[in-house]
Amino acid sequence: MMIIEDARARIALLVSTIALSGCAVGTVYVSAPHRLPSKTLPPLTHPIRFDVCVSPQHGPAKEELGNRIREALSRAGVTAEHSAGGSPVDFTATVRDDSGPMWSMVVSLLTFSVVPGYYVQRKTLDVDLAWRDAAQAGKTERLHYQSSAHAFSWLPLIVAMDFIWAVADGWVSPRVEDAGFKQMVERLGDDIRARLGGDTAAAPVRGTGGVACPRTTAAAGPP
Repeated sequence: MMIIEDARARIALLVSTIALSGCAVGTVYVSAPHRLPSKTLPPLTHPIRFDVCVSPQHGPAKEELGNRIREALSRAGVTAEHSAGGSPVDFTATVRDDSGPMWSMVVSLLTFSVVPGYYVQRKTLDVDLAWRDAAQAGKTERLHYQSSAHAFSWLPLIVAMDFIWAVADGWVSPRVEDAGFKQMVERLGDDIRARLGGDTAAAPVRGTGGVACPRTTAAAGPP
């Protein structure tokens, strides 16, 4: 019954948006880095600290993005604390959104999805990670991840739609909003366990060493 009511609500939204303006309806394919087998990874015996590098104008979004990263890392077996004070941490994270050309999706929107449209949004995560064991003291490593959401608009795709885009209103499914971000950060958690995990790992960076965000950064806001 709930599925039927949800479908009726989506169809009602589609009808109302078509009556008011153009409409794009379709499905989304999400790609993200593959996870590593959890059983093969050593546990992380110490919590780690991280900072999110954002430009000053995106300051209010920093805490929200930090919470999303912390929660995704927790699902990957990494206990992390978001430190926004600018002091050295175990790793820094910079998130960037890159959008592809929108012209074909605009055409689809104006033709009520009769003409197919395509659009891609990419999320990039750059991480500077500080090694913690004595043999690697002072060493940092740059990790790079990318996820993408490929949106296909065409009226027959209404049977398995992930979004309804319109000038006045719209709807997107949760996986479209996430666009692979959670899985991307979970893969980061796998790589952190592979590098910093194990019973012999040193305690987290506290005050000295580690990495820090640059004073000025052009990073984008939350994904």
